[in-house]
Amino acid sequence: MPKINMYERDVPQEEQELLYVAGPYRADVPRLIQKNIMQAGDVALELWQQGYAVICPHMNTALFDGCAPDDVWLKGDLTMLQRCDKLVLSFDWFSSSGTIAEIEFAQKHKIPVFVFETGAIEEVPYLRKFSQEDEDIIKVKAELKNWKNERY
Repeated sequence: MPKINMYERDVPQEEQELLYVAGPYRADVPRLIQKNIMQAGDVALELWQQGYAVICPHMNTALFDGCAPDDVWLKGDLTMLQRCDKLVLSFDWFSSSGTIAEIEFAQKHKIPVFVFETGAIEEVPYLRKFSQEDEDIIKVKAELKNWKNERY
């Protein structure tokens, strides 16, 4: 994607892709929820700076917990994701059952999935195409959950 001057007001919409940032939100304590919100926000900011339009549901409904049933937020997230060009997974995406559901939704709706990573040299962020190794992480996580359920 060509770089877009983020200060130009007349950028044709068809040139700017709409990305959705997914990653963990929930946590046991409010401080960790805030950490998850900030990490997703950092990814969204970097993507905006690279010229993309970005939806970051973490920031959109930050700390709305308890204001409506969870399925209101989750259904709304999928509505937004369905309108996006790409799903981008943020840090620790594999630890979030909600993110895994978003991956499955994206795959079902033919929305390409990418993983946000930073390079080892110069910490340059880039998007890596979702791979079989990522699929394997989801399978191992599900197997571990089943094993725990059978054991206890």
